[in-house]
Amino acid sequence: MLNDVIAKFSENKQINSFEFSLRPTHDIDNPFAKISLNIIDHLSDVVDKADKKTLNQVILDEAGENINFSYKIYSQITDMTPYDEGMLFKARLIEILNNLDDEANNDAYADLVEFSSMLTALSNKKIEDDKLENAFIISMLLFETAEEMKIRNVHLNYILDYKNFLEEQKLILHVIAVKIFEKDNNKLKDLFVKELLNFINRFYNDANNKLCFDLLFFTALTADKKTVPVIKSALTAIKKFATHTTVTPYIVYVKAGLAFSQSSPKEAVEFAKNKLKYHHGIEMFANTLLITNNEELNAEFLEHILSSRKIPYVYNVVYNKQLLHIYNAVNNKEKLAYTAKALFLLGDESVYYIAVDTLKELGKYEQEKHEIHNIACKSIPIYDYCTMLADSKEYDLLVKRFEIIKSVKDIKEAIKFMDDQGVALYDNNTNKQLLQILNDKSEKYPKLQNHVKSLLELIMI
Repeated sequence: MLNDVIAKFSENKQINSFEFSLRPTHDIDNPFAKISLNIIDHLSDVVDKADKKTLNQVILDEAGENINFSYKIYSQITDMTPYDEGMLFKARLIEILNNLDDEANNDAYADLVEFSSMLTALSNKKIEDDKLENAFIISMLLFETAEEMKIRNVHLNYILDYKNFLEEQKLILHVIAVKIFEKDNNKLKDLFVKELLNFINRFYNDANNKLCFDLLFFTALTADKKTVPVIKSALTAIKKFATHTTVTPYIVYVKAGLAFSQSSPKEAVEFAKNKLKYHHGIEMFANTLLITNNEELNAEFLEHILSSRKIPYVYNVVYNKQLLHIYNAVNNKEKLAYTAKALFLLGDESVYYIAVDTLKELGKYEQEKHEIHNIACKSIPIYDYCTMLADSKEYDLLVKRFEIIKSVKDIKEAIKFMDDQGVALYDNNTNKQLLQILNDKSEKYPKLQNHVKSLLELIMI
């Protein structure tokens, strides 16, 4: 009836029409349906042809809405030296910090997070554009910001939260150090070493020593004949005033960085194998090999570490994940399969399919599957594991998992699995087997058993 009303209203009237439906079928004739996949290419073409006044107004409108965005735009379209750009960003950081205090001021901190996120993305872009000095200054400004927050007694929650940016900046500095080493740019090396040592000199303390030794490690990666003695002197100076009992392993960690810059990667790996005991240092040294595309040496190094000593759980996971990445990159299926299996046995559910699929591809799954299954039964929630087994069509293991259900919690989760997807497992009457097992398991719980029986009746229809 409403259709008739609309039709009558539209009769003899020139009313434009628009199809507002968001159903997928209505995208067929929409020229913009897939533009989001390549909007930058389209935008690039349009910008080339656009009226400059129009572009000016768009940029100024956006900048007026977001002061942080205005700083980004200003630095991008102005021909600035790395120093001047750094001073521009420094001014904005001081402005934001002046608005922070020891109270939970959400707006001011949100502003700092937004600006820091923008600077982080920008420093990555500068590295891509080979503007290493710009990227370095940005990173150091963010490290300085974190320390300044402590000095100003900013709310502790914000100080702790801001550490997330430092982790990403450490990775960026690591990449910058390697690129400076590869380019052999003496001017940039000197700046890098000088400013990192300045930062360490101002902010080193036993609570901050991990960060400071990471920064020293980065200076070691860029070292040359002129800076090696400087870095060694810095190590001696720190050793004299550091009270932390683990300072010696940290020093060996920095020396592994010197070995990398002062000899061949192979010789540096031999040094690290024999001398490096500090697990964070091992991880960072391995990351250096990864960044410099020394995959084979990296695998050799990590395999040696894993096989030659007892490894704390967290680093066992970290090293195996890096090996997984390497074996995938070099297409070593056998090592990929067994590393994925090792990670799964360590509790990493995300590698289950890699382990199973690669072992199947190698024809070795049957001899490994029961060990994988036994661990999974203990470590993975029943709903998640049953979903994995169903996806992999491992129906015999699915039945075995149901057979060892004991708790009422697991019965409920198993019923939820059957509700969501288990009832559709018709192959070999798997759904019927699973429900019959659940029917027996839920005997003491009438309400649950009735639910199971209703599912059994459903699949019998």
